[in-house]
Amino acid sequence: MDQTEVMKIVQEGASMAMYLTGAIIIFTVLITVGVMVYVKRYLVPSIMGATGQDKEIMQNGLPGKAKIVSVTETGVRLNHMPQVQLGLEVQPDSGGAPYQAQVKMVIQMVQIPQFQPGAMIPVKISPTDLGKVVVSG
Repeated sequence: MDQTEVMKIVQEGASMAMYLTGAIIIFTVLITVGVMVYVKRYLVPSIMGATGQDKEIMQNGLPGKAKIVSVTETGVRLNHMPQVQLGLEVQPDSGGAPYQAQVKMVIQMVQIPQFQPGAMIPVKISPTDLGKVVVSG
């Protein structure tokens, strides 16, 4: 084997390594983009509470008020904002007996004083399932 053949083998190996590196980079980018799309489409809305059903309730829900009975951190944070579970005593504006409901939502740090037990907040209530409530203010 002379020096020319050795150089040819080395060049082919280097060329193959470049193709393999390019394929790995493309694969990594595709996986990263896929994960980002999944997180944005499925995880962020579920953490934020902005589901399609919540949007429907915000548009077509019955107005009401709710007294915050309890506030519990879920342990989830989104951009350093805590997700909390609110225990509510809901009172529809149309009348009827007050009832208990639970809502999970992410609140900004500056809003924490507004979401304390005893505070009254505006809500929208699902017309088909009174247990589904969305904080509207």
